[in-house]
Amino acid sequence: MLARSILTAAATVLFHAIFSSAYFEAGIKNSVENGRGTVHVNGTTTILTPNNVTVRLKDTSDSGICETTPGVKSWSGYVDISADDHIFFWFFESRRDPANDPITLWLDGGPGGDSLIGVFLEVGPCSVNANYTPILNPHSFNEVSNLLFISQPVGVGFSYGTTKVKTTEVAAKAVWEALQAFSVGLPVVDKTVAIRDFNLFTSSYGGHYGPGFFEYFNIKNTEIEQGTINGTRLRLSSLGIVDGLISERIQAPFYPEFAIHNTYGIKAVDDFVYNSMKIALNGPEGCLHKIKTCNTAREEDVDRNTTLIKDACLAADIVCTLGVEGAFLQFSGRNPQDIRKGLREVGNSSKSLNFQRYVNFSSVQRALGVDREYSPLNETINQGFHDAGDTVYEDFLNDLGSLLDRNVRVSLIYGDADYICNWFGGEAVSLAIDHSDRVEFSKTEYAAMIVRGVEYGQVRQYGNLSFTRIYEAGHAMNIDQPIAAFAHFNRTINGFDVATGKVLVTDEYESHGSPIASHVGWPTQIASGPLGNRGVPIEA
Repeated sequence: MLARSILTAAATVLFHAIFSSAYFEAGIKNSVENGRGTVHVNGTTTILTPNNVTVRLKDTSDSGICETTPGVKSWSGYVDISADDHIFFWFFESRRDPANDPITLWLDGGPGGDSLIGVFLEVGPCSVNANYTPILNPHSFNEVSNLLFISQPVGVGFSYGTTKVKTTEVAAKAVWEALQAFSVGLPVVDKTVAIRDFNLFTSSYGGHYGPGFFEYFNIKNTEIEQGTINGTRLRLSSLGIVDGLISERIQAPFYPEFAIHNTYGIKAVDDFVYNSMKIALNGPEGCLHKIKTCNTAREEDVDRNTTLIKDACLAADIVCTLGVEGAFLQFSGRNPQDIRKGLREVGNSSKSLNFQRYVNFSSVQRALGVDREYSPLNETINQGFHDAGDTVYEDFLNDLGSLLDRNVRVSLIYGDADYICNWFGGEAVSLAIDHSDRVEFSKTEYAAMIVRGVEYGQVRQYGNLSFTRIYEAGHAMNIDQPIAAFAHFNRTINGFDVATGKVLVTDEYESHGSPIASHVGWPTQIASGPLGNRGVPIEA
């Protein structure tokens, strides 16, 4: 749920306002199961995979720290992808049918944001109340899917190590290794769950992670099929991106437009700032020019890690972040994650602080099998991705086209009050994806997304590609509209239309309704105040 970080002190303040190993002891029992070396130590099972990667799993099923649904199992632990690097995970069985339901990996963005945010605030089985008691989430994604959360890259959340990860490409390799080891370790401790269809849902910087990771996974699947490497093939089924930064080139032009032409009637910046944003975007040394310079250099040089390329891409990141996006944060006085709110009007801040304190309790850490101070954001990793220029790489738009042409379902969903990854830019990305059904998708109409008789948004869907705008939701779309978020997830992974959840999607399925997503946000009246002109809901 984290927004792409603005490189200013104010953005750091905003983030903090929102979110302001004793394994080997006596009593070791050695055994060998299915040809793998297995060690059981005080409730922790340690498994050595055929690829010599260690998996440590702690049974959290009866711990009472999160998922308390009777009969639903959960496991936390580490994959030691090397002697120095250790990836933390937390797995929850499906509440419905763990033997037959798919596995879904959830990743938060940042970059450097931890996926335990997803566990406790977004799509996971529980939240934590003011008394630090876990409360079951009836809209958890594990209502219909086995659910895996991974803290990544190395150094995020409870993951730890020495490798400095600064690009999506490098991050994908570590997650692949973690998934391979997990696919070996899980059946040893939980024989119910099978590695069937595999989904990835992700948010914010997940617009990079999702396409980049799935494309890398596909490459490794091919190598497994060809016999060049050993491993478990992941059957890539659905990719969901929530309020995602996918292509800065496509999305950056919509920052100034959304600031004054959003559907809530809010003019967040004056004309001078708007025009300044446009100059920073389109000028001779502006954001779009520098993005082109960066990606042209990457295309022309096989070694994409040269100082010249890094400098070109960093320059693009700085101009786009500070000159275009950052002007909103500096001058609007509004929250970039929800244009309806003031800069310090942060919803769910108490819940986020509750979960941060909760996972630092010694009793919770013992149950999880961890012994580290927890923080939801690693700012060093965040800065590293910016410094590398990963934020402006163009690979991910192409990856989405490749995935669609390989019959992977791709579902993009955006809250319509989010500025930092706004739905104007998300819609433009959906239309820019180069795939075999691009023309048909562009001609497809928007249908209302209906859940239990309530219209939550509008969706354009043709075949396996859908773009959904959710009403009354900011960057934390899963929190603001949990019913819609769950329905979108459930319908996507099971192959039904996003609009109604009643029609099984075929290659030629298309939504019908309006040619544009014309819905206007809550009715507004203009009020004067410390924020200038501000839209205020009219009482019904």
